[in-house]
Amino acid sequence: MQTSITYKAGDWIEYRYLQDQLTINRIGRITGVVTTNESVSAQLLRIQPTRKFHELSGILKSNERRQRSQLYNELWLEESRNTISVQDIIRNTNVWIIDDDTPC
Repeated sequence: MQTSITYKAGDWIEYRYLQDQLTINRIGRITGVVTTNESVSAQLLRIQPTRKFHELSGILKSNERRQRSQLYNELWLEESRNTISVQDIIRNTNVWIIDDDTPC
């Protein structure tokens, strides 16, 4: 648990997420910080999650995307948002948006 680190909108993180009764590690971008009281442990984060190739809907799956996923570990950003607790964060991480010159 990384309670001494300050998180802000725009940060990329790896976090634990409960899905179908399984806890999985995900990558996402913080889009907002919600504080319910003065305690850091009470902070909630709005996350824009990413998807791996196998999680894309059928219409979005193409051979080109599959190859990029395998070669470059490419992820796809979702439009939806999830809310997680600060305790769910594993670590900060760098993500390279393919249209930008440098990693975030």
